Amino acid sequence: MFFSFGVLAKLPTAKENNMVKGHNLPIGTGSTDIDLSLFCSKSYENKINAHASLGYDIRTKMDKDGITYDYGNRLNVMVGGDYFINIFNVGADFAFYSIANDNISATSYSIDMPGITALDAKPYVKINLPQSITATVYAVVPTLSKWKSVTGSGSLPDPERNVRVGFSFAYKFEK
Repeated sequence: MFFSFGVLAKLPTAKENNMVKGHNLPIGTGSTDIDLSLFCSKSYENKINAHASLGYDIRTKMDKDGITYDYGNRLNVMVGGDYFINIFNVGADFAFYSIANDNISATSYSIDMPGITALDAKPYVKINLPQSITATVYAVVPTLSKWKSVTGSGSLPDPERNVRVGFSFAYKFEK
């Protein structure tokens, strides 16, 4: 069994002048975020792998031009596993996300923006390439999406999220 703990810091981007259709939209959120995560995995007879992770993102406030953006923190839980067939690992992950409400405020107003609760299925196929490189093709299939309630907002329709398909490459550093 393998356990690991991670800490990731996301610093704000330096570019603030990003014109999109006549509006100045910054590239990132402008906040400093800290991600704490715990990961565990277990391999059975080099054929079946099971894994799980628990993470919590602490998202800080950002002040710009007299407006304060207070982003909601995020909890994520993932469980999954895969099975080794020839040179491929075929598997699926199930990920639960809960993002707290955001708040945008200035001296004359305060607006709460709803967070989201979501459950996604992520089927994937991995292939181990030479020199410790892994290539992965995956899909993210939304299975549950709900807005968090915001005082005075009434009933909001469920968010529309589409299936996404992607690929990634990873390099495993070894001693």
